[in-house]
Amino acid sequence: MKSSKKIIQSIVNPKKEHSFVKEPRGELIETTGKSIDESVVHDVSKIITWIKNVRGKKPFQSVHTHPHHTNSNRYGSALPSPADLLYTTSKRNLITTEYIAQQDENTGELQGYTALHNKRTDIINEKEFKRKERLIEMFRDKKRYSSFEPKRRENLAERMGIKIKYHPVRGYYFNKNTGNYEKKEKGLEKIFSSLLLSFAFVFFILQTNLTGNIISDYLSEDYLVGFFGLLICLVVLFFYLILEKKNR
Repeated sequence: MKSSKKIIQSIVNPKKEHSFVKEPRGELIETTGKSIDESVVHDVSKIITWIKNVRGKKPFQSVHTHPHHTNSNRYGSALPSPADLLYTTSKRNLITTEYIAQQDENTGELQGYTALHNKRTDIINEKEFKRKERLIEMFRDKKRYSSFEPKRRENLAERMGIKIKYHPVRGYYFNKNTGNYEKKEKGLEKIFSSLLLSFAFVFFILQTNLTGNIISDYLSEDYLVGFFGLLICLVVLFFYLILEKKNR
């Protein structure tokens, strides 16, 4: 069985959104329909055929892609659009989880999954659906809702009965400011760890009790002040990088 990652990364045209359905432990089945732009369109006939022939009345999972240009300033590639939220909640009796797969629009590389979990599994009635449509309209109309800030999307999803979870792939993290899965900066902590160890080693061998007065006399007060000042700066920078990594 082909993994979901391999299937998504083998998409011929990653600049366009694609949709899939799958059983909880099954293989992705593409259900992308024709569209006039790059937005995803679900081919309902394919989904109905798959349900009848494979899944039956059991709930299933749905997946669609969000293309992302790594070097652009595009925001919110990992976040659900209002239309994504409305589609997911409207099919809550069928879809347990809708996954958004962010991938590089040039290479097709998978960068992370955003899971939209339906809290309810009953059939939505018309009155409730209309109410959720109004929530979407409010979100789109008001300027204060226009930001791609993840928290605002999460609040909207909560009101729609959906829980959002972020799952970056290895080597990536979810950036709370841009709403994208972005590449981690490699090795910065290791570099500063090495620098700290080097400074500590140099200071140790230059001590009087180890090398004698010849070298220790060379160490002026100004030299020591400069040395300790640089060491403190490196320590502060090191812990700052660690905190930044945890907040991502």
